[in-house]
Amino acid sequence: MKKFINLYMKNLLIKQMITSKLLGVNENATFNEIKKAYLKKRKEFHPDTLIGKGLPEEFIEKAKEKFIEIQEAYEELEKRHQK
Repeated sequence: MKKFINLYMKNLLIKQMITSKLLGVNENATFNEIKKAYLKKRKEFHPDTLIGKGLPEEFIEKAKEKFIEIQEAYEELEKRHQK
């Protein structure tokens, strides 16, 4: 059981590090810092913003994928900070 708990905690920590890195924040960032970074990244990768810049469709498709990853990372960190 102890081995399972250690593995679970290690996976949880890795997930937190990945989500934090995706938003460009420290794992110990406050919720306000996370939200600020999220809004900046969201604007940077938002498909409408990129379409307005006249970027190629292939780039916009990749940006959509990144936009979804950013959204999911923010939602995960938001859940953690609400606990």
